[in-house]
Amino acid sequence: MSVTVTATTSTGFVRTMNEDSYTTGERIWAVADGMGGRAAGSKASEIAIACIQEAEKSSSIDQELIVTLVGRIQQRIHDYAAHHPQAAGLGTTLAGLALVTLAGKAHWLVFSIGDSRVYRLTNGIFERETHDHCEAQLLFDTGRFPKKNYETTLYAMS
Repeated sequence: MSVTVTATTSTGFVRTMNEDSYTTGERIWAVADGMGGRAAGSKASEIAIACIQEAEKSSSIDQELIVTLVGRIQQRIHDYAAHHPQAAGLGTTLAGLALVTLAGKAHWLVFSIGDSRVYRLTNGIFERETHDHCEAQLLFDTGRFPKKNYETTLYAMS
């Protein structure tokens, strides 16, 4: 199997500092978007990607490893905040793709936390593969999204 990967990040339209981190490994690809405006968002994204790069070294990557990995990331971010009070409230989103072994066969496993997204490109069409975990998505899903803000928010989320 051949995989072509490219990666880039941007500060976007509001921030002056890029708080994103990413990894383009052999079996796990991910982006962590440090939560802009929060204390140490760049450190949180750095911790998340460092954990993923450690997991990449595992002899076998499966669904259980990815679930454990997400818990490990959360714990390390929590531990960092406990030892660095000035970073209290740090956070990151995380989205990625892992080539895992399931029942002896290779499968793609998509994972995400927060509002970073994974898309699949098929025949020139991007399809969203993840569901946002944020208040805006909850309001949208429950039909409580204010109509006048809808178009602006969809543009900002795109």
